[in-house]
Amino acid sequence: MPIVACPKCNAGLTEGGTAWLCPSCGVSFPSTAGLVRIQPCHYYWGEIPQEEMRAALQHARRSSWREAVVAAGKKSHWERAEYSVFGAGRADWFPELPFHNGIRALDIGSGWGNIAFLLSEFLDEVYSLEGVSERADFQQIRRQQEGRKNLTIINCDLSLLPFLPESFDLVVLNGVLEWVGLSDLTRPPREVQLDMLRRIRRLLRPGGHLYVGIENRVSLDNFGGRVDHSGLPYTSLLPRPVADLVMNICQRRAYRTEGLAYQGYRTYTYTPRGYLRLLQEAGFANVHVSWVLPGYNKPVHSARFDRPRALRLWATLEGRRSLKVKVKGALLRAATIGGWERYLMPDVSIVSRAEGIRTPSLLESICNEIRERGIPVRAEDALRYSSPHRTGDPAGRILYVLFDEKTHIPCQVAKIPRTRKSAENLEREASSLERIIARNPELGKQRGALYMQVCGLPVLCERFYEGRSFKKYVDSERAYQSVLAWLVAFQRSAPEGATCASAKEAGRQTVERLAACLNVDPSVVCLLREWSGAVSNHPGTPARRVPVHGDFSLNNILLAGSHVSVTDWEWAKPEGAPWEDFWTFVMNWASNSPPDGVTDEGDAGNLLASLRGQSAHSRRVRQASARFSSAAGVPLGTLWAGLLPAIVSRTLRDIEDHGQSPEQSVYYQVLLQAARLNLPLWNLVEGVLSGNSRKGPV
Repeated sequence: MPIVACPKCNAGLTEGGTAWLCPSCGVSFPSTAGLVRIQPCHYYWGEIPQEEMRAALQHARRSSWREAVVAAGKKSHWERAEYSVFGAGRADWFPELPFHNGIRALDIGSGWGNIAFLLSEFLDEVYSLEGVSERADFQQIRRQQEGRKNLTIINCDLSLLPFLPESFDLVVLNGVLEWVGLSDLTRPPREVQLDMLRRIRRLLRPGGHLYVGIENRVSLDNFGGRVDHSGLPYTSLLPRPVADLVMNICQRRAYRTEGLAYQGYRTYTYTPRGYLRLLQEAGFANVHVSWVLPGYNKPVHSARFDRPRALRLWATLEGRRSLKVKVKGALLRAATIGGWERYLMPDVSIVSRAEGIRTPSLLESICNEIRERGIPVRAEDALRYSSPHRTGDPAGRILYVLFDEKTHIPCQVAKIPRTRKSAENLEREASSLERIIARNPELGKQRGALYMQVCGLPVLCERFYEGRSFKKYVDSERAYQSVLAWLVAFQRSAPEGATCASAKEAGRQTVERLAACLNVDPSVVCLLREWSGAVSNHPGTPARRVPVHGDFSLNNILLAGSHVSVTDWEWAKPEGAPWEDFWTFVMNWASNSPPDGVTDEGDAGNLLASLRGQSAHSRRVRQASARFSSAAGVPLGTLWAGLLPAIVSRTLRDIEDHGQSPEQSVYYQVLLQAARLNLPLWNLVEGVLSGNSRKGPV
C-alpha cells in the first residue's frame, strides 16, 4: 500500500522502477536505488560548504562513505564529523518509545542519515525525509554500500511532508523544529511550527509517537554565550521583537545556509514549559519533556523533568569527578528542590503521543518483566546513564538506572542493545556469564543478573552497584590490594586441571592476527616476533585456565570501602589465560599515571613510560606481579611473558571489534612507539625476573 503522496494532488504514489507515479494527475518523480526525488529545497544547508559536500560525495562513490566523512571532517575542521554521521549513540532514546513488529518510522530533516540508519537496525520500515539534495545523495550512497533495503530516502522540501495520513507509528524531529520558521517567511515562526506539528499529528497512526530533540531557550549555556541558530549568541534569551531588531541591525542572514535570504529572527526555541504548551496546542494528548546531557545530539544522560530523583542521582554520580563537576552537581541537586532545573539544562528531548490506544514503550515492557520477577520498578522514574566514551560504539549498550517504586532508591541497571552488533554481544555476555556463575555462585549472588528477551531484543539487568570507580583510588594501597584479592578469588573458581596455551603460543597467535590487519607498521610486527623468539628461550609452563572478565579496567571496578564490585561483563570468557585480566588492570592503571616529572604524555606515553620503568607506580606494580603470581599460582615468568600478548589482544579488540584504525588504539600506539625507539623490552623483563634490574619495566 503506497504511503508517499503527490505534493500536487495528495494522491498516493505508485512505486516504479525508475520513477514513482501519481495515478491521479500523471506526474512522475525520479527514483533510483531507494531514493525518490520529489521536490528538493532550492537552497543548501549543512555543516560544511556546498562545494566541499559535493567533493565528499565523489569521495564516497570512489571509496566508502566512512572514509569520505573522515576526510571531509578534517578538511573543514568539523571536529564532530564522525560522531555526527555514524555515532551509534544518536538514537539512544529509542527505548522510551513503543517497540514491536510492524513499526514504520519517519525521520524528518534527517541530514546525513545517522538516526534513520540507526532506527533501521531494528525497525521494519524507515523513511528518511531530507530536503537538501547533497545530503539525500549521501544517504543513498550509504544505503547502497550497506544494503539497507528497509530504508527509503525521500528528497523533498520538509514543509511539504508528502505522505498520506496515518502512515507512521513514529516521527522524529531531531534538531529540526527550530528551523521550521524558515520554510514560510509569510507567517510568524510559531504559527509555522504549529502548522507542521499539526500535520505531523495527522501523519501518525492512532497512539503513534513524535520524538523531538531541541535546545532549551533559557539555559546556563545560552547565558554563557552559546551561539544561537541565528548565528549570534544571546538572541534566544531576548524578547522576540528585540531579537528581530538585533538580527536586522546585524544584517545576519542564512546561518549555515547557501541560497536562502530572510530577515529578522525566525529560529524559535522555547523553555520546557513552552514546548509542553506548543505540543498540547498542536493536539498531542500526552507530552513528556526530559532533560538530556550533554545534548540532544549526544543523548548520554537523560530523565524526565517531573522525576527529580533521577536528576539528583545523576548529580551525585557525576559529582564524584572534578571540583568543577562537584560544584555543578551540588547546584543541580539544589535546583531540583525549587524546580529551577528547567532553566539550567542546555537541551531537552520530548516524547508526545497522539490520541489512540496506548502501546507501552520498550522500557516499560522491560520494567514489567522485572516486576514479574519481584522487583517493583517503573519506567517513568528511569535515568539513562550510559558511558560517554562508548557513544560512538555500535557494540555499546544503552543503560537505564531503575528505581525501586517503594523505597525510591536505585536498584537495577537495564542494559539494552543499540544495534544488531550490540545485541549479539549481549547474548554472548549472558551465555558466558551463565557458565561462569555456574562455577561461582557467589558472583551470581553479587550481580543479581536477569537475562530476558523483550520485544525480540536481548536485555540484561543487574543490581545497581554502590561505590566509586577505582580510577578515584589509583594511589590507594588498600584499594589496590582489595582489587587484586578479588581477582585472585575470582580466578580460583576455575576447575582444577584445565590448562591454556603457553605465553609463547598465545603471543605467536596474536602476532600473526595483528600482522594480517591493514595499516600495521612492519616495525611493530618485527618487535612482536622478536619478543616471541625471546620468550621461547625462557623456561615456562602452560598456565591453568581461569575465568576472565575480559575488560578488567578501572571504570569497571567499583569500590565501597573494601568491598569490590565489577561491572560490564561483555567480554567475559569461562576459560582464558590468567594474565589477561591482570595486565588489563595494570595497563589501565599505568596509562592513567603520568611518568615522574613529565606531563601531557597521554595514555600511550604513560603506559610506555611504565614499561621502561619511569612510571610513578613502577615499584608497586613490580611488587603486585610478584604477589599476584604467588597468590594465583601463576609462575612469575609466565605472567610477565603474557605482557605483550595482553597488549596485542587489546589492540586487536580495538581494530576487529570496535572498528578502529590501528592509530586510534592506545595499545597499538604503545607498540608503535616501542618499535620506533627499538626498546629491548624482553631484556628489561628478564632483569625484573632475575631481580637484577634497578629500573625495569613497570
